[in-house]
Amino acid sequence: MLARAHAAEQVLRDLAGLKMGKLVIAVSQTVANYWLPSRLQAFQAAHPGIDIDVRIANTERVAADVHESQADIGFIEGDIDDGALSVRRIDGDTLVIVVGQKHPFARQRRLPADWLTRTPWILREPGSGTRRMFELALKKRDLRLADLTVQLELASNEAIQTAIESGFCATAISDLVVEKSLAAKTLVRLEGELAKRSFYILRHKERHVSKAEAALLTSIGAPK
Repeated sequence: MLARAHAAEQVLRDLAGLKMGKLVIAVSQTVANYWLPSRLQAFQAAHPGIDIDVRIANTERVAADVHESQADIGFIEGDIDDGALSVRRIDGDTLVIVVGQKHPFARQRRLPADWLTRTPWILREPGSGTRRMFELALKKRDLRLADLTVQLELASNEAIQTAIESGFCATAISDLVVEKSLAAKTLVRLEGELAKRSFYILRHKERHVSKAEAALLTSIGAPK
């Protein structure tokens, strides 16, 4: 019923065309901070009358907001299994493991075979797409999160990056987040790519696609 009411509201907004309107967008952190901003700026430059309300949360919360019609559309990294939602791949990033310059592994040319279990970790919180992808990568190496020493869990990529740069822990994080720090050599990347990860657009299958939403999807190169 909530989805239908929301759809009716969007239909009324569509009567005004693209001169006015509002989009509520739920976005997971990595996408919100490193992939979406330039695309939203381009869209708003073309459609200044469309109000955009961006709500940043972890992947699990974004999916719930779209499911519950608290958001018109969602952008996430990682997989979601929800039959009420349509899921479309739009782009992606790479999960990498990094440490700070003070970490003992930072200057080692060859890491010990069990190096993953020999360093403390700082990780994203449960429900994060980054954390879920790291857990899947560990599984492929016959490891579980319980096999690692997790010193701290944080809900912010930026907080994790700062903690890693100044301490002796490792983290698994998007290459988009640490690109500048790696170039500045305040972080050191261990091994190669840990895993490739996709970004996805989420929509409720029963929701009306407004003109504003259709225009946004076209603007970011993902027309419906």
